[in-house]
Amino acid sequence: MKNYFLNLLDEQISFQFTGRINVISKNDSLLLGTILFSNGELIYAKFCNYLGINALIQTLLAEVEHNNLTYAIEPELIDNISRNIGEELGKNSTCSSTIIDFLSKHLYEIEEDLKKRPPMDQRLAITKDFIWNGEKITPSEFDLLCIISDFGLIKDIYDNSPFISYETTQILLSLKNKNALYTIM
Repeated sequence: MKNYFLNLLDEQISFQFTGRINVISKNDSLLLGTILFSNGELIYAKFCNYLGINALIQTLLAEVEHNNLTYAIEPELIDNISRNIGEELGKNSTCSSTIIDFLSKHLYEIEEDLKKRPPMDQRLAITKDFIWNGEKITPSEFDLLCIISDFGLIKDIYDNSPFISYETTQILLSLKNKNALYTIM
């Protein structure tokens, strides 16, 4: 693992840490999120408006894309708080090492996405022939086409997409391969 965030999580798991990691913005020192551990087990995560495993993915994404996060580790007793990590991966996936493996897979996807991502200052539009021909599209492609029709600028498309950034890139590439999109100069 070469990502600081994943190494930090793995370290706390190894040391059977009990307490919290506060995720803080380097730019303005705002608290963006909290990750709770109990005896080395990840039990709760919140980052911006995301909870659970999605909060961990978004933290990882922010770490890789912007490198503007810092972390404060605070040992403390954790009261009975409702667990929000583990259930998303299946009944038997509450093991913290499974969660780290899951996040490592996402790290690979994020790093690959950054290589394929189009320039953020370009504009996209939907080709009228694509609409008239009635091409078959997936529900995800439809959702992204709706966003493209509202926001042509690629930066705005990523900012308003309901998908993780690398999923947005994959959908954009799929639509481009179907000749659904063109770049406005």
